[in-house]
Amino acid sequence: MGLPRTLASMQGRNFYRLMSFSCAMAFLIFGYDAGVLGGVQTTKPFLDALHISDDDLERNPLLIPLIAASYTLGCLFMAITLVCTNFGFRFGRRASIMIGDALVIVGGAIQASSHSVGQICAARVICGFGIGFISATVPTYMAETTIVAQERGPQAAIQCMYLIWGVAFAYWIDLGMTQVKGAYSQVSWRFPISLMCLFCLISLCIMVMLPDTPRWYYAKGRTKDGDKVLSMLYARPIHDPDVQRNKLEILDTLQLEEDEGRINLSDWVWDRSPIQAARRVRTSFLLLLGHQFMGINLVVYYSTVILAQTGLNPLMQSVIAGVANTVFFLGTVFTYFTIERWGRRQLMIWTGIGCIICIAIYLALNSLQHQTKATQWISVAMVIIYEFFIGWGYMGPPWLYGPEVAPLRYRHLAGAAGVVGEWSGCFIIVFGGGTAIGVVGWPIWFWPLGTCVITVLFVYFWCPETAGKSLEEIEQVFIDDAKTWPGPPPRSGDFEVARRWSADMEREKDESAYEIESTKS
Repeated sequence: MGLPRTLASMQGRNFYRLMSFSCAMAFLIFGYDAGVLGGVQTTKPFLDALHISDDDLERNPLLIPLIAASYTLGCLFMAITLVCTNFGFRFGRRASIMIGDALVIVGGAIQASSHSVGQICAARVICGFGIGFISATVPTYMAETTIVAQERGPQAAIQCMYLIWGVAFAYWIDLGMTQVKGAYSQVSWRFPISLMCLFCLISLCIMVMLPDTPRWYYAKGRTKDGDKVLSMLYARPIHDPDVQRNKLEILDTLQLEEDEGRINLSDWVWDRSPIQAARRVRTSFLLLLGHQFMGINLVVYYSTVILAQTGLNPLMQSVIAGVANTVFFLGTVFTYFTIERWGRRQLMIWTGIGCIICIAIYLALNSLQHQTKATQWISVAMVIIYEFFIGWGYMGPPWLYGPEVAPLRYRHLAGAAGVVGEWSGCFIIVFGGGTAIGVVGWPIWFWPLGTCVITVLFVYFWCPETAGKSLEEIEQVFIDDAKTWPGPPPRSGDFEVARRWSADMEREKDESAYEIESTKS
């Protein structure tokens, strides 16, 4: 099967921008679907349509959290399925994104036409299946199509800007539509939910015309297709020195992973393999799990509930929730300008410390027996600033870091494992945390506070810096020198030099062995 012919004449930056835009639309839906229910799930038209009465909510306080969390269950199930079936490597990054878009269109249509709790839960699970495909694959697709190492971080930031703008956009749409009254009140929640289908349709129509990544083509042995896409990305012929250098780096890395990259069962506990493949996949999982337990979706899904506990009236709750999620988006804009300058590691450490300070102040103020307007508004400010820090340091970097550090043959696995961490943590925080907010109130924030501390320490001690390195050069960062090199390795950071040095050593050993055998004879 060859490449799509529609874009055969497109080259260079325009070709890459179209790839980025298709993925951005898919990631926008990722955020929009997460946020859209938060602004309508407690409104009367929504509850009436699903036949949920006040008595039902009193008897079963888990009902609304269950509807919200059913989406995350779908995401989690699909992420685990992608890990177990090796789907992303078998069928490609492009096919995974297209399937994800199609599932969200189907799930969104059913969700917008729901008339019962069972129907909307089933529809949200289908949407979750689609988002599971999208969230596991888009970061990998963008990382593998970036040809300039210094652009990989900013491009990941752009994708996450769209993701968080999806969250903020959903809240503002909800705020406007919930003002609809009377005969058209059902439009107030059905229209915002149905809008997600439009963005997914845009992403799907563009992705149909796009190829897969050159690295996936080479890994599958489709060398001609890989050459063509690489040439299109560079806008140069395949025999150009820069294109050839990139191609040889990819093929060299594939050969190293074939020789040294097999993961044994024991490696998942303690990885002592030469290229530490299991450690790198595990890092993707733990980083996104920690990102969720830091509490961001507690705010995204339950903004109005959290703000109600500070004493704000319902209209002000909706307005401040929209402002907070817009500030969340602005944080991702800062990511674009700092992710390469500061690096992934420094960015996550310092913004994590900012989150710790905000949560600590919020808890201290809420623990006071005598609340005033000043303590109320400072608490609100801490929630907003916390969202800014999370958007700045823990949206782009964790999503990018997993696919960056993963070996090419296991990059789809690292992406899926990261999504398993993301959605298992999201389900626990949305379902368990949503229930706890109503039961224990503000003390639930001790949980995110402790996780922020642990995550910062994890990044400091466990995550090496990857900024400014090509995906192939990152292999060198994780190589265990003591096991890989039979003697002192070369000090050069050039991966190809190291490989040639290793080959020379092996040849010298073979020649020495041949001379010894000849002498004996």
